[in-house]
Amino acid sequence: MVQNYKLLCVDLDGTLLTDSKEISQETLEAIRAAKAKDVKVAIATGRALFSALSVGSSFNNDDDHIIASNGAIIKHLALEPLVRENPFSYDQLVRIIDTASEQGLSPVFFSTEQAYTTSTSDFQMYLGFGSGTNNVFNKQSISLIPSTKDLKELIRQEHIKIQKCNIHTLGDGQKRFLHNALKREGEFEMLFSTNPALEITAKGVTKGNGVAVLAEALGIRQQEVIAVGDSENDISMLSYAGLGIAMENAIPAVKNVASYITESNNNNGIARVIRKFIL
Repeated sequence: MVQNYKLLCVDLDGTLLTDSKEISQETLEAIRAAKAKDVKVAIATGRALFSALSVGSSFNNDDDHIIASNGAIIKHLALEPLVRENPFSYDQLVRIIDTASEQGLSPVFFSTEQAYTTSTSDFQMYLGFGSGTNNVFNKQSISLIPSTKDLKELIRQEHIKIQKCNIHTLGDGQKRFLHNALKREGEFEMLFSTNPALEITAKGVTKGNGVAVLAEALGIRQQEVIAVGDSENDISMLSYAGLGIAMENAIPAVKNVASYITESNNNNGIARVIRKFIL
């Protein structure tokens, strides 16, 4: 019996987007064809919500969802409130800041609307993320804070909800220290991105859990879900989905859990998935 898939969840960077941070016309047309068959399409990304929304608008369809910050945020493109929001507690943020400071590192924190950092180099890096109209960071969406003390005070006084943290410029020793120190707390999900950066969310917050929550909210069964990705943060959603698919450019660990490997992000891999399994 041919499985009738009802939800397609796709990663952004290295999956839906080409290396030039664009969605190909062929892929856009395939997505529209999938929607014409009443298949729901969701972006599932490690990016913060404000960054992911800039891509979601390309779909030209209000009946879509975004899973942002590795599962901490789930949002219907056209509706409020959020389907789910799972931020850190203030005490958790302080522990992350203090632990990173021991290694001379400054975390980058993400809310639904903005990023915050005390690192000048990270501030400049995010301002240069992408190019031209594809650069979703600007001086309104990322704030350079003078000190960690000021950062703590800003978050506390303004009651800012932070859903995800990235810690950049990690050496091997720093990676081990941070991972082991925060793991002892038992309050965090941690994984390494290809940047390289340590990505941190609250315990239980993963893309896989986000996809599961969205599927349940939509009344879609696990076996009716396709998930496609290329990086470590995609493993949980590929493992959850009825059909987990890796990009040709995916890291080996992602390919190991996938049931199928499609073309690369630069060769319309998502369009191929849609044509093979949905249309």
